[in-house]
Amino acid sequence: MVPENEDGSAGRYTGEAYDVPLADSGNDSAEPGKPAAPAGKPESMPAQAPASYLPPLPPLPSGNDPACLARMSGWNWGACAFHGIWMYCFGMQLAGILVFLSTCFIPCASLVVPIYLGIKGDDLAWRYRHFENFDQFREITGIWNKWGIGFIVIVSVLAVGISAFICWYLWQFVQMLTPQMGI
Repeated sequence: MVPENEDGSAGRYTGEAYDVPLADSGNDSAEPGKPAAPAGKPESMPAQAPASYLPPLPPLPSGNDPACLARMSGWNWGACAFHGIWMYCFGMQLAGILVFLSTCFIPCASLVVPIYLGIKGDDLAWRYRHFENFDQFREITGIWNKWGIGFIVIVSVLAVGISAFICWYLWQFVQMLTPQMGI
């Protein structure tokens, strides 16, 4: 005989994750108060389905293996430095054009987009551009990363140099005016 639950439903345990029949009190295969094994399946069923039972990952637009997405890590300097051009070259043409235009006209986008692409660049590249294998992917993104680092270093040196020159020039201008103003 199957005991009734508090809500009147017979044979169902209303706990957090269970919705299986309770074991009969006369059944020796399961302890009373514990869920009974389903008919036709072994009692020691695994708690989680093995990997072979999991559904396959959906295909990527590029045709690359979606399982390799788990191997993506690190910062993508090429995507960070050349965001619009990089997106265009990696199969995201419309998004690349929109990102390029938005970073030209929306100041906040020029800060957010490079950071996002730096973090997610490898993932996006693998999703939207076809590569023969993972080594080819690493080779191509490695080249983009080298150029990205070089570009950021050159731009940073130029920005510091131009800022230093402007500060020096303004200081000279102030020094020139100070004797004339009698300060």
